[in-house]
Amino acid sequence: MKRVVGRNIYITSLSTVLAKVGGASQLAELADKCHFKALWLRLARGKTLDANFSGGHAHDLRAALDQVGVELWGWHVPFCANQNEAATEGANVSAWAEQFDLGGVIIDAERTNESPRFRGHAAEATTYMTRIAHDLAAHDRGLALSSHDQPSLHTDLPFEPFLSNVNDNCPQVYYRTENIITRLDKSVHDYKIAERTRNFQDRYRPTGNVTISGDIPFSSVHACLTATRNFITAVEQRGYGGYSFWCMDEAPQELWPLLEDLPPAVS
Repeated sequence: MKRVVGRNIYITSLSTVLAKVGGASQLAELADKCHFKALWLRLARGKTLDANFSGGHAHDLRAALDQVGVELWGWHVPFCANQNEAATEGANVSAWAEQFDLGGVIIDAERTNESPRFRGHAAEATTYMTRIAHDLAAHDRGLALSSHDQPSLHTDLPFEPFLSNVNDNCPQVYYRTENIITRLDKSVHDYKIAERTRNFQDRYRPTGNVTISGDIPFSSVHACLTATRNFITAVEQRGYGGYSFWCMDEAPQELWPLLEDLPPAVS
Protein backbone atom coordinates (compact mmCIF):
# COMPACT_ATOMS: atom_id res chain seq x y z
CA MET A 1 0.00 0.00 0.00
CA LYS A 2 1.17 3.53 -0.75
CA ARG A 3 2.46 5.69 2.09
CA VAL A 4 2.41 9.37 2.94
CA VAL A 5 5.96 10.48 2.11
CA GLY A 6 7.81 13.73 1.60
CA ARG A 7 5.85 17.00 1.39
CA ASN A 8 2.10 17.24 0.74
CA ILE A 9 -0.58 19.92 0.98
CA TYR A 10 -4.34 20.12 1.48
CA ILE A 11 -6.75 21.81 -0.94
CA THR A 12 -10.28 22.65 0.20
CA SER A 13 -11.65 24.35 -2.92
CA LEU A 14 -10.03 23.42 -6.22
CA SER A 15 -11.80 26.21 -8.10
CA THR A 16 -10.39 28.76 -5.66
CA VAL A 17 -6.83 27.48 -6.05
CA LEU A 18 -7.08 27.19 -9.82
CA ALA A 19 -8.29 30.79 -10.04
CA LYS A 20 -5.24 31.91 -8.08
CA VAL A 21 -2.64 30.00 -10.07
CA GLY A 22 -4.20 30.13 -13.54
CA GLY A 23 -5.30 26.56 -14.27
CA ALA A 24 -4.58 22.86 -13.85
CA SER A 25 -1.28 22.88 -15.73
CA GLN A 26 -0.02 25.82 -13.71
CA LEU A 27 -1.05 24.14 -10.46
CA ALA A 28 0.76 20.95 -11.41
CA GLU A 29 3.87 22.95 -12.33
CA LEU A 30 3.73 24.76 -8.99
CA ALA A 31 3.30 21.48 -7.10
CA ASP A 32 6.34 20.05 -8.85
CA LYS A 33 8.49 23.13 -8.16
CA CYS A 34 7.49 23.09 -4.48
CA HIS A 35 8.52 19.43 -4.21
CA PHE A 36 5.05 18.16 -3.28
CA LYS A 37 4.63 14.40 -3.48
CA ALA A 38 0.84 14.72 -3.52
CA LEU A 39 -1.97 17.25 -3.47
CA TRP A 40 -4.73 16.34 -1.01
CA LEU A 41 -8.05 17.46 -2.48
CA ARG A 42 -11.28 17.42 -0.45
CA LEU A 43 -13.28 14.43 -1.65
CA ALA A 44 -16.46 14.57 0.40
CA ARG A 45 -18.15 15.43 3.67
CA GLY A 46 -20.31 12.61 4.98
CA LYS A 47 -22.15 10.99 2.08
CA THR A 48 -21.90 14.00 -0.27
CA LEU A 49 -19.30 14.11 -3.01
CA ASP A 50 -17.50 17.45 -3.03
CA ALA A 51 -17.88 19.91 -5.90
CA ASN A 52 -14.12 19.46 -6.43
CA PHE A 53 -14.89 16.09 -8.03
CA SER A 54 -18.32 16.71 -9.55
CA GLY A 55 -17.03 18.62 -12.59
CA GLY A 56 -14.10 18.24 -14.92
CA HIS A 57 -11.51 20.15 -12.90
CA ALA A 58 -10.31 17.12 -10.94
CA HIS A 59 -9.85 15.13 -14.14
CA ASP A 60 -7.83 17.96 -15.70
CA LEU A 61 -5.73 18.30 -12.57
CA ARG A 62 -5.07 14.57 -12.37
CA ALA A 63 -3.87 14.53 -15.98
CA ALA A 64 -1.59 17.52 -15.36
CA LEU A 65 -0.19 16.02 -12.16
CA ASP A 66 0.56 12.76 -13.94
CA GLN A 67 2.79 14.70 -16.31
CA VAL A 68 5.01 15.89 -13.45
CA GLY A 69 4.86 12.81 -11.22
CA VAL A 70 2.76 14.29 -8.41
CA GLU A 71 -0.07 12.18 -6.97
CA LEU A 72 -3.66 13.21 -6.29
CA TRP A 73 -5.13 12.03 -2.98
CA GLY A 74 -8.58 12.76 -1.60
CA TRP A 75 -9.59 13.66 1.95
CA HIS A 76 -12.89 12.75 3.53
CA VAL A 77 -14.70 14.17 6.55
CA PRO A 78 -16.68 11.29 8.11
CA PHE A 79 -19.94 11.94 9.98
CA CYS A 80 -21.05 8.33 10.62
CA ALA A 81 -24.02 9.18 12.83
CA ASN A 82 -25.11 5.52 13.01
CA GLN A 83 -24.17 2.11 11.62
CA ASN A 84 -26.08 2.53 8.37
CA GLU A 85 -24.53 5.92 7.73
CA ALA A 86 -21.06 4.59 8.58
CA ALA A 87 -21.44 1.70 6.15
CA THR A 88 -22.68 4.00 3.39
CA GLU A 89 -19.89 6.52 3.88
CA GLY A 90 -17.26 3.79 3.89
CA ALA A 91 -18.64 2.26 0.70
CA ASN A 92 -18.81 5.67 -0.95
CA VAL A 93 -15.21 6.55 -0.12
CA SER A 94 -14.01 3.22 -1.50
CA ALA A 95 -16.01 3.69 -4.70
CA TRP A 96 -14.82 7.26 -5.20
CA ALA A 97 -11.19 6.30 -4.66
CA GLU A 98 -11.60 3.77 -7.46
CA GLN A 99 -13.63 6.07 -9.71
CA PHE A 100 -11.10 8.89 -9.55
CA ASP A 101 -8.07 6.59 -9.32
CA LEU A 102 -6.77 8.35 -6.22
CA GLY A 103 -3.31 7.62 -4.88
CA GLY A 104 -4.82 7.42 -1.42
CA VAL A 105 -7.35 8.82 1.03
CA ILE A 106 -6.84 10.99 4.10
CA ILE A 107 -9.46 10.55 6.84
CA ASP A 108 -10.16 13.92 8.46
CA ALA A 109 -11.91 12.58 11.57
CA GLU A 110 -12.55 15.14 14.29
CA ARG A 111 -15.10 15.83 16.99
CA THR A 112 -15.72 19.58 16.99
CA ASN A 113 -18.50 22.02 17.82
CA GLU A 114 -17.73 24.45 15.02
CA SER A 115 -19.16 22.39 12.15
CA PRO A 116 -20.63 18.94 11.54
CA ARG A 117 -17.95 16.31 12.08
CA PHE A 118 -17.73 12.73 13.35
CA ARG A 119 -20.93 11.91 15.25
CA GLY A 120 -20.57 8.19 15.89
CA HIS A 121 -18.70 6.05 18.38
CA ALA A 122 -16.12 3.26 18.20
CA ALA A 123 -18.54 0.86 16.50
CA GLU A 124 -19.35 3.31 13.73
CA ALA A 125 -15.68 4.19 13.28
CA THR A 126 -14.85 0.49 12.95
CA THR A 127 -17.57 -0.12 10.36
CA TYR A 128 -16.47 2.87 8.32
CA MET A 129 -12.73 2.25 8.51
CA THR A 130 -12.61 -1.51 7.96
CA ARG A 131 -14.47 -1.18 4.66
CA ILE A 132 -12.19 1.57 3.39
CA ALA A 133 -8.99 -0.11 4.61
CA HIS A 134 -9.89 -3.41 2.92
CA ASP A 135 -10.83 -1.85 -0.40
CA LEU A 136 -7.94 0.59 -0.64
CA ALA A 137 -5.38 -2.06 0.29
CA ALA A 138 -6.75 -4.30 -2.47
CA HIS A 139 -5.90 -1.60 -5.01
CA ASP A 140 -2.60 -0.41 -3.49
CA ARG A 141 -3.94 2.96 -2.39
CA GLY A 142 -2.71 4.84 0.66
CA LEU A 143 -4.79 5.47 3.77
CA ALA A 144 -3.95 7.93 6.54
CA LEU A 145 -5.58 9.66 9.48
CA SER A 146 -5.41 13.43 9.97
CA SER A 147 -7.10 14.31 13.25
CA HIS A 148 -6.59 16.37 16.40
CA ASP A 149 -2.93 16.65 17.30
CA GLN A 150 -3.41 15.84 21.01
CA PRO A 151 -5.72 12.88 21.73
CA SER A 152 -5.61 13.60 25.48
CA LEU A 153 -7.64 16.77 24.83
CA HIS A 154 -10.28 14.93 22.76
CA THR A 155 -11.26 11.86 24.72
CA ASP A 156 -14.73 11.84 23.13
CA LEU A 157 -13.26 10.77 19.76
CA PRO A 158 -12.56 7.02 19.36
CA PHE A 159 -9.02 7.27 17.98
CA GLU A 160 -8.17 3.57 18.03
CA PRO A 161 -10.50 2.31 15.24
CA PHE A 162 -9.07 5.00 12.99
CA LEU A 163 -5.42 4.52 13.91
CA SER A 164 -5.54 0.73 13.72
CA ASN A 165 -6.74 0.81 10.11
CA VAL A 166 -4.32 3.33 8.59
CA ASN A 167 -0.67 3.19 7.62
CA ASP A 168 0.16 6.82 8.38
CA ASN A 169 -0.80 9.26 11.10
CA CYS A 170 -0.88 12.94 10.01
CA PRO A 171 -2.16 14.93 13.01
CA GLN A 172 -3.04 18.58 12.66
CA VAL A 173 -0.30 20.40 14.57
CA TYR A 174 -1.85 23.78 13.90
CA TYR A 175 0.53 26.18 15.60
CA ARG A 176 -0.01 29.90 15.31
CA THR A 177 1.21 31.70 18.42
CA GLU A 178 2.51 28.77 20.48
CA ASN A 179 6.11 27.69 20.03
CA ILE A 180 6.21 25.13 17.21
CA ILE A 181 8.50 22.74 19.07
CA THR A 182 6.27 22.84 22.15
CA ARG A 183 3.16 22.09 20.11
CA LEU A 184 4.88 19.35 18.12
CA ASP A 185 6.25 17.71 21.27
CA LYS A 186 2.80 17.67 22.87
CA SER A 187 1.46 15.86 19.82
CA VAL A 188 4.36 13.40 19.79
CA HIS A 189 3.84 12.67 23.48
CA ASP A 190 0.15 11.87 23.06
CA TYR A 191 0.51 9.80 19.92
CA LYS A 192 3.38 7.74 21.29
CA ILE A 193 0.85 6.59 23.89
CA ALA A 194 -1.98 6.11 21.39
CA GLU A 195 0.35 4.27 18.99
CA ARG A 196 2.23 2.24 21.62
CA THR A 197 1.44 -1.08 19.89
CA ARG A 198 2.62 0.24 16.51
CA ASN A 199 5.77 1.77 15.04
CA PHE A 200 5.29 5.43 15.95
CA GLN A 201 8.43 6.70 14.20
CA ASP A 202 7.43 5.01 10.95
CA ARG A 203 3.84 6.28 11.00
CA TYR A 204 3.98 9.83 12.37
CA ARG A 205 3.63 12.48 9.61
CA PRO A 206 2.57 15.82 11.16
CA THR A 207 0.52 18.48 9.39
CA GLY A 208 1.64 22.10 9.78
CA ASN A 209 -0.12 25.40 9.26
CA VAL A 210 0.59 27.83 6.39
CA THR A 211 -2.57 29.98 6.44
CA ILE A 212 -2.81 33.76 6.55
CA SER A 213 -6.63 33.77 6.53
CA GLY A 214 -9.41 31.49 7.74
CA ASP A 215 -9.74 30.27 11.32
CA ILE A 216 -6.02 29.87 12.16
CA PRO A 217 -4.27 32.76 10.39
CA PHE A 218 -0.77 33.99 11.08
CA SER A 219 -0.35 37.64 11.96
CA SER A 220 1.73 38.28 8.85
CA VAL A 221 3.31 36.64 5.82
CA HIS A 222 6.69 36.88 7.55
CA ALA A 223 5.36 34.98 10.57
CA CYS A 224 3.95 32.28 8.29
CA LEU A 225 7.22 31.83 6.39
CA THR A 226 9.29 31.74 9.56
CA ALA A 227 6.99 29.15 11.14
CA THR A 228 7.04 27.04 7.98
CA ARG A 229 10.82 26.96 7.90
CA ASN A 230 10.98 26.08 11.61
CA PHE A 231 8.37 23.34 11.25
CA ILE A 232 10.22 21.70 8.36
CA THR A 233 13.47 21.83 10.31
CA ALA A 234 11.86 20.28 13.37
CA VAL A 235 10.26 17.45 11.40
CA GLU A 236 13.45 16.64 9.51
CA GLN A 237 15.62 16.74 12.62
CA ARG A 238 13.30 14.15 14.19
CA GLY A 239 13.52 11.90 11.15
CA TYR A 240 9.81 11.57 10.34
CA GLY A 241 9.14 10.25 6.86
CA GLY A 242 6.86 13.02 5.65
CA TYR A 243 4.75 16.05 6.50
CA SER A 244 1.93 18.09 5.05
CA PHE A 245 0.45 21.58 5.22
CA TRP A 246 -2.98 23.11 5.70
CA CYS A 247 -3.80 24.55 3.21
CA MET A 248 -3.13 25.79 -0.33
CA ASP A 249 -6.34 27.85 -0.45
CA GLU A 250 -5.23 30.19 2.35
CA ALA A 251 -1.44 30.19 1.91
CA PRO A 252 0.43 33.35 0.87
CA GLN A 253 2.00 33.48 -2.57
CA GLU A 254 5.35 34.14 -0.88
CA LEU A 255 5.29 30.58 0.47
CA TRP A 256 5.96 28.97 -2.90
CA PRO A 257 9.48 30.37 -3.47
CA LEU A 258 10.38 29.27 0.07
CA LEU A 259 9.27 25.71 -0.61
CA GLU A 260 11.02 25.68 -3.97
CA ASP A 261 14.26 26.51 -2.18
CA LEU A 262 13.72 23.92 0.57
CA PRO A 263 13.44 20.45 -0.96
CA PRO A 264 12.47 17.99 1.77
CA ALA A 265 15.28 15.91 3.24
CA VAL A 266 12.81 13.13 4.08
CA SER A 267 11.62 10.68 1.44
